[in-house]
Amino acid sequence: MMNVSRDIVEFRNVSFSYDGKPALEDVNLTIPANEFGAIVGPNGGGKTTLLRLMLGLLKPDRGELLLFGQTPAQARMRVGYVPQHLQYDPQFPVTALDVTLMGRLRPRRFGGYTAADLEAARGALERMNLSSLERRAFSALSGGERQRALIARALACEPELLLLDEPAANVDPRAEEQLYAILRELNTRMAILMVSHDIGIVSKLMRSVICCNKKVVVHPTSELTGDAIRDIYAGDVRMVRHDHRCAEEGHTHDAVR
Repeated sequence: MMNVSRDIVEFRNVSFSYDGKPALEDVNLTIPANEFGAIVGPNGGGKTTLLRLMLGLLKPDRGELLLFGQTPAQARMRVGYVPQHLQYDPQFPVTALDVTLMGRLRPRRFGGYTAADLEAARGALERMNLSSLERRAFSALSGGERQRALIARALACEPELLLLDEPAANVDPRAEEQLYAILRELNTRMAILMVSHDIGIVSKLMRSVICCNKKVVVHPTSELTGDAIRDIYAGDVRMVRHDHRCAEEGHTHDAVR
């Protein structure tokens, strides 16, 4: 059972630049253990940089970032990650189970996977409803099945925090619906942060929306209904895209009717 009052991620005045060009500035953000949140913002606004900092792939230029009270590098095995794009050779003979087992890779004295690794991988596939496809070639899976296999790979390390970069970007609407249903169930066991452009869907499923455009602003999804939607999005909307602007001079959004 998760401790719902404990913050598992803490950004304290974090800034990061690429070759002197600011990507994130003075980020202060806390993520509770039961979070189900979306990271939204324009292209180049720092969404992926935010994920990479949490993964320990980047280090802040200034400020402090803690995951589970540790540095991201120390906490890495407690975090699962699903990238937006996976480059792979479709001719390479790798199965859904092989891909999932990659989530168990870690430094060892002796090579090979253990029985515990295999059990964890198969358990992850079962949670993603892919047990019957474990021996199927990864390249032969549908787009939705491949995405679920990548989530299974992230789950194989038995994470307490799951990070996803636009997981529904390359799947059809039916697969997207199945994916979100699975994520809702997973959120009973772990915190989830997901990069997304689709606030219409996000507002129905998630607790908070983290708008990222160098600066970070957090909206509870309860603010995205009724009069508050009109105030924030300048009108009644069914979907809101953040891929246009979250201007530094004001928090603005483009509505799609």
